[in-house]
Amino acid sequence: MPLPRPAIVGLTSLLVVAGAGLPAAASSAPPDNEPPGIFGLDGILICAGERFDPLSGVSVFDDYDGWDLPLVTAEEWDAGFPGVHDEPEITVSLTTPPPARQTVANFGRVRYAARDLDGAVTHADRWIGVENCTDRPQLSTRFFLSNTWGPTATHTFIWGGYEDQALVGDWDGDWIDTIAVRQGSAFHVPEGHGSEAKRTIYYGRPGDVVLRGDWDGDGVDTLAVRRGNAYHLKNTIAGGPADKVVHYGKADDAVYVGDWDGDGVDTLAVRRGNAYHVRNTLTSGVADQVAYYGRAADVTLVGDWDGDGRETFAVRRSNTYYVKNAIASGVADTVSVYGRACDAVLVGDWDADGLDTLAVRR
Repeated sequence: MPLPRPAIVGLTSLLVVAGAGLPAAASSAPPDNEPPGIFGLDGILICAGERFDPLSGVSVFDDYDGWDLPLVTAEEWDAGFPGVHDEPEITVSLTTPPPARQTVANFGRVRYAARDLDGAVTHADRWIGVENCTDRPQLSTRFFLSNTWGPTATHTFIWGGYEDQALVGDWDGDWIDTIAVRQGSAFHVPEGHGSEAKRTIYYGRPGDVVLRGDWDGDGVDTLAVRRGNAYHLKNTIAGGPADKVVHYGKADDAVYVGDWDGDGVDTLAVRRGNAYHVRNTLTSGVADQVAYYGRAADVTLVGDWDGDGRETFAVRRSNTYYVKNAIASGVADTVSVYGRACDAVLVGDWDADGLDTLAVRR
């Protein structure tokens, strides 16, 4: 039986997905001690019109005679595992919320049912909310940090204001990236995920473009302000004049910061179309390397995606991320789907494991 297509949910809808019902129980099944358990049914919140797969992340475990029989991924529903019969019964229903619950356009539930070999049936619900993302601010004060590319956030917290700029950095050298927020020329730096500001510093002017990086290789990220093609670098989390000024690229270039060669020092790269001009030292001059990747309209992210100590590029198209593990042209090394198309996305190493992953701001 084919898998259900990802559903497209509107602002008001009643949708039945994979309504094949439950298959008959197998007569030769051994006696069952427990009904199957359905897991991975955390509540979800999506944008109106956004595609989602109701089977993604859902697993079923059937326990009989001391054996755990895994039902791991949607692709394995028909893979012949004992206890697996076609697809579960999945019904999606949405209703308009009462006025007291107008934080989302609709809410409802996804109802699942699974049958094991002995005929025992389990039912479970997954709550779903649908927002009209075009009618709400694109930025919020809630952050969802994930240590993997999986669907569940590891850290969730409220921090800063709606108009604050979020800056990711390792501000204290503990190998864990945290999120500072900027208000004009004031930067509020936290002690940990979701904590209050540990310190507030003032640097640059309210209209400056601000970057962050480890400019001197001491393991601590600090700030830089950009004015045209001049970068005013500060080597401490403090106010005062810049420690170094570097000119690179053109005033209208898109600029990115990363440790491109693994020497512990962050440097600059500028983007023109889909060409990335990478410089490995904080000096003026021509690029050390030029790589072509993605399309001119792509959103570009920078991270150490494979833990090799070198940062590389990923491009985002909607909620699909095409990750490259080398500064090179060519196809993506990995492709992942994460979050929603309307999410504001941040990159950081949230748990000091050496791998950068994503956070979304909603």
